[in-house]
Amino acid sequence: METSYVELQETRVLRVKADMKGKGPSAAFNLLESKLPTIRGRKFYGTFQFTPDGEEYYACVVRIDADDPEKMQLETGTIPGGWYAKSKLMDWQKDVSKIASLFEEMARTHDYDRKRPSIEFYRSQAELQLFLPVRSHPRSKQQRTRSSPVENPDSSSPVYSVLKSPERDILASFIKRGRGSSESFSAPEYLFSYY
Repeated sequence: METSYVELQETRVLRVKADMKGKGPSAAFNLLESKLPTIRGRKFYGTFQFTPDGEEYYACVVRIDADDPEKMQLETGTIPGGWYAKSKLMDWQKDVSKIASLFEEMARTHDYDRKRPSIEFYRSQAELQLFLPVRSHPRSKQQRTRSSPVENPDSSSPVYSVLKSPERDILASFIKRGRGSSESFSAPEYLFSYY
């Protein structure tokens, strides 16, 4: 399982608490979706956390300006920001039971922060992104799991192959210098998700 580290911003959501001793998360998502005028273009999350009272799971949707939580009869909340270990599960609908085991595996291999919930981001019908809250993360280039194709050139990379040698050198130098700062420049992760 490939894992990377990302820093997420706090996110305001509308949410429905799942009955973990009853119908569980799927019923919570069904109720949440039924309260929305449309689900098109909305971002859905699930949050899970162990509490002294047991397991706590919320089906969540990111709030937009047009939302009226009181009229919609939905609870408001936030998904905490901070550092997370990130992994993904493709074709997640075929085997929902894999989600818990993947989070367990991530918790064994990372500095798990139990004070924040684990997050499921339902990116599409095919892709589920898993975010495990961590207290610390690798900071050096050698410890990063993702890197730009310029820092570690791969002749099959589309970015690398379209740049001529002098341009590659300039771009690599720019990235390594971090625009003149002492920290390395890191481009948005989505830029390298296809390589």
